[in-house]
Amino acid sequence: MKITKGQLKQIIREEYSRLKRQGLIKESTDDRIFQRGANPPPMRSNPQMRNLVKELCDAVYSQDQGMSHEEVAEATETIAQLESQMDPSDFEIAMELAGMVTEYSEYAGPDESRELKNQMSAICAQLGIQLGDVI
Repeated sequence: MKITKGQLKQIIREEYSRLKRQGLIKESTDDRIFQRGANPPPMRSNPQMRNLVKELCDAVYSQDQGMSHEEVAEATETIAQLESQMDPSDFEIAMELAGMVTEYSEYAGPDESRELKNQMSAICAQLGIQLGDVI
């Protein structure tokens, strides 16, 4: 059975309307989403999370750099304190970010840097912070 382009469009419109009536599809009231090239509204950073994640990134960086035994011990203690202050899932995500920040800061070449920045931005969004808060 063949259907025309017009029939296919009609079927799609009908199915879309049916799903919308059932509440399975919600339309955005923000028209900027539909404008090509429009920027999303700026995300507000969570100051408490930003401070915790920044401190965690600094501590992980200190551990990685092989500073003195005292500095590494202090960084390890800081990480343990932050773990007790943060939601476990947020801490896990933040630790992943901290490792990426260290890699970005010390080891990544230009091509890797771009990819890492994209990945770090996505992780920051999960934590409700911005990439500029940690690098």
